[in-house]
Amino acid sequence: AGHQLSSEDVHLALATRTMRQICREVLGMSEEETEIFYEGFLETFYTEWAPKAEPLPHAERLLELVREAGMRVALVTNRIERGGRAGVDGVDWGQHFDVIVGQDTAGHAKPHPDPALHALAALDVDATEAVFVGDNATDVGCGVSAGMKAVIAIAEGDKAQHLAAMGATHVHADLYGVHETFFGQPHA
Repeated sequence: AGHQLSSEDVHLALATRTMRQICREVLGMSEEETEIFYEGFLETFYTEWAPKAEPLPHAERLLELVREAGMRVALVTNRIERGGRAGVDGVDWGQHFDVIVGQDTAGHAKPHPDPALHALAALDVDATEAVFVGDNATDVGCGVSAGMKAVIAIAEGDKAQHLAAMGATHVHADLYGVHETFFGQPHA
């Protein structure tokens, strides 16, 4: 779109904002420019980039174990709901999720608590009995502000310290650590 941002600027912007917010707040686009750019972004993202996304190591096995334990699972994403569904369908994981909540499903996007609260209502689960797992500030902010029993962050180094300071109750470098929190030491 003719704007120059470093990779670090993009990473920081995506960690705390939706794409529309980035267009308006970071790039200074007008509402009209934002909508034109956003429509093109959606087309490119969902046809070219999203299908190439690779799941984190141990993600599928952990989801299987969570389901076998009888836990209900929601995907709460700052993608639009159709994008969240496309990602789940792209890796054939539909059986792992009871609910998919996108930035357009609830009243607000993460870090606002609305997406988590919407998922909890759909699952008929109280926040004090729920766990939120995420890997950035919008995830931790959403889970903490929704009053979740636990908020687990996947991060390392300074980012891990930042997310813990935001209220993450557990911080792990990867999904093997999340596995350990839920079920004890994972087996190879």
